Amino acid sequence: MASGGVAGSGTGLYGSYIRLDWSSTANRPSNNSSVTVNLSLVLGNGVSKVSTESGSITVNGSTYNYNNGSQSRGTGPGTYLIASNTWTIGHNSDGTQSITISGSMVDGYLGTMNVGNTSFALDNIQRYAVPQTFTSSAITATGFTLSGTTNESDSTIKFSTDNGTTYVTASTGSSSGTKVFTGLNGGTTYNCYMDGVDPYSGFNSYSSLLQVTTLPNNSALMIEPF
Repeated sequence: MASGGVAGSGTGLYGSYIRLDWSSTANRPSNNSSVTVNLSLVLGNGVSKVSTESGSITVNGSTYNYNNGSQSRGTGPGTYLIASNTWTIGHNSDGTQSITISGSMVDGYLGTMNVGNTSFALDNIQRYAVPQTFTSSAITATGFTLSGTTNESDSTIKFSTDNGTTYVTASTGSSSGTKVFTGLNGGTTYNCYMDGVDPYSGFNSYSSLLQVTTLPNNSALMIEPF
């Protein structure tokens, strides 16, 4: 969850002003965030009012208008929630996104108060299952084992032993995967790669090259007679 806030200048009567406070919750499967913005009135010391309240909150160009009618607010100093709204903000394909918020309040007693455009970064949404480890083991003349991990707990992990031409799936919905390869040629170097696939974006993340050489084939022992 990300959050932030910004206060307007003291443009209302007796130094009163408004502020915007926001919070967001990311939705990874949908690649978007739910962003809630609260507009609050901050009354100066000793200030109270009974007056109409109206105005707006804008997030990334989408405006919410409010009209509270006549409202009584107690003697300041104090902070009073005036309006609140929630927006669904789509993220970029790489999971990044920012918001620009602004707000206003027209009060029948205090006057007009504003918060100008202010930008904030939302939490990045994970979109890539990036390989973290990629190793080989149990090397014989006819095969070996490939193992790897990604930075996601629900990724699909695939391996290639033919220089990335074809891939076989080692695991799904996991941060780790292991695959045993058999029926290979002895004394041969295989160019291996790992592919981590994000389950929601479908984006591929490839490892660097791992070369694995199988052991030589056993040679038959020939004993010449005397």
